Amino acid sequence: MVKIDNTAPQIPLKHQVGNAEEKKEAELRNACEEFEAIILEKLLAGMRESIPEGGIFEKSFSEDMFQSMYDQELAQELAHSRGTGLGELLFNQIMEKQKA
Repeated sequence: MVKIDNTAPQIPLKHQVGNAEEKKEAELRNACEEFEAIILEKLLAGMRESIPEGGIFEKSFSEDMFQSMYDQELAQELAHSRGTGLGELLFNQIMEKQKA
């Protein structure tokens, strides 16, 4: 037979709402950081394309794949650390619009 424990403390509704708002805020902040990472990745890819190719060896598919993955990871790291501030700016603007 299953015994139900009713002695667990109940969380007041006002605290549950605050946690939901904090969760939404954290999700929005993460989405803004991800958006910044996408922009940075495109920026890095554009910068790489502007470099003239040449040298002793031809550029292989593997090297292209590695550079693409490296740019993606670098963009993620930049966005989730200090970054360029684009994600934070976007987050602040969206929060201001939601409060208005």
